[in-house]
Amino acid sequence: IPRVERKLAKMAGEPSQIAKDLAHVTTTFVDLKGRVMRPPVENWISGGAMAVRGGDLLVMNRLGDIFVTDGEAPLTRLTDLSLPENGFAAYQRLAETEAYRSYNHKFRSFRYNDLTWIESGDLSGFAVSYTFFDETEACYGSRVAWAEVDRAEPLARVTLTPTDWEVIFETTPCLELNPTFTALDGIMAGGRMAFQAPSTLYFGSGEYHLDGIHTYDVGIQDDDTSYGKVIAIDLLAGTHRTVSKGHRNLQGVALDKQGRLWVTEHAIRGGDELNLVREGANYGWPEVSLGTLYSGQPFENMPYGRHTGFAQPVFAWLPSAAISSLAVIDGIDESWDGDLLAGSLSSPELGNALFHIRIEGSRVVFVERIPLGERVRYIQQFGDRIAVWMDSNDLVLFDVVRRADPLEAALAWLDENHDAETADRVKQVIASCNECHGFGQGENRTGPTLAGLVGRTVAGIDKYAGYSEALRSVGGTWTHGRLSRYLADPDAFAPGGYMPQSGLDEGPALDALIGVLERAGQGELAGPAY
Repeated sequence: IPRVERKLAKMAGEPSQIAKDLAHVTTTFVDLKGRVMRPPVENWISGGAMAVRGGDLLVMNRLGDIFVTDGEAPLTRLTDLSLPENGFAAYQRLAETEAYRSYNHKFRSFRYNDLTWIESGDLSGFAVSYTFFDETEACYGSRVAWAEVDRAEPLARVTLTPTDWEVIFETTPCLELNPTFTALDGIMAGGRMAFQAPSTLYFGSGEYHLDGIHTYDVGIQDDDTSYGKVIAIDLLAGTHRTVSKGHRNLQGVALDKQGRLWVTEHAIRGGDELNLVREGANYGWPEVSLGTLYSGQPFENMPYGRHTGFAQPVFAWLPSAAISSLAVIDGIDESWDGDLLAGSLSSPELGNALFHIRIEGSRVVFVERIPLGERVRYIQQFGDRIAVWMDSNDLVLFDVVRRADPLEAALAWLDENHDAETADRVKQVIASCNECHGFGQGENRTGPTLAGLVGRTVAGIDKYAGYSEALRSVGGTWTHGRLSRYLADPDAFAPGGYMPQSGLDEGPALDALIGVLERAGQGELAGPAY
């Protein structure tokens, strides 16, 4: 029934539930005002990436279709950017043959993994990472390909064909399809990238679930393999080198303003990691992890609950948030600038969120969880907005808005219309109120929000459960007169309630306080009040 209701609402032109939920998201320092866009196709789940080229935001699905928006126009225009052939059709054909029909094939995990626009010196073009299948050798791995594009050419006039791309990196060895567990587990390919001028492209190479735990170890700790590594590719010299090893599924790769490389790694059960990548460092997988088997049992031959003997993560998520992509925020708001923003794919209780991460030096100061109610696949700063790609097939563009003081207009009215002694006295009472009550829309704390109090049903906020039985039994709505009597003597108005004495008798000061309450919360970002 809910699915039918959603379709009927869509046909009627009503905003989707996610559009309503994300129209106004409150964080500690700023508000996020979200606008939801949907592409005209439904095949985005289990993959996707974004890239910015000038004023265009490109959104790529797992199949390699690339749509574009300028942030205002709908996400409906398909670009003329065709990606390099990845051999997916050949893999599907092989999977139907007698020799491979019994294997566990997960075709939806075979995907294009990341896309980035690069413009630096003589370099101008796109890089794409993807899982490939070699039909001749019947094996697979990861590739990074490059296509040169004139930086002055408008995107609407740019055309790329599959043969316009040059493969600049390929993992080794090429892997045979696995007869046990999963034949080709593309969700473990990693594949995220980050560019550092003048010519270095960092690539996070996953290990395709070949970790020695679920099946054989592909050689994550072996220097002669490319899996479970961070690779630096020099686009001008055509060379590459291993920067670090001992990684699992690298879902986020980002460079901060100091040029430091950060990665997020999706672990098993618990132990998702944020790592600061250092040259030559070994981060331990699959020798150590802060996670456990999905059964909850410890890994064999690992330190239990410890990450010892290898480079330590800067932060780990316990329980697991199923951490996904990573972005560095810059030039949006001073309360966020320079911070990291990570997405997560886990349950609504632990994931389905953004994680706002403050770093000082190499230390994590805080990790703020910002619930969005949907699996977050990819994050990209787009001008002064934050673009978030959801597994629900939605692109959300968030404007970052400095939160208005819900009492600013009310206190200005107080100062303009009352003498200094009365205003100071009322402000002291308001400061006392603020210990338990918020004054903004939806700010229910120990006590319910006081925004919009006048005209509201007494004890009438459904989402607040802390009302006394005495107040619930009063009924009716809050008027100026009722508030005056209540605040002057709360116990006489609702015997047995929780409200302490305000210290104000009925008269000018109490009238001034109620005037502030009548104006509290005005001028805030539009959003659901209660």
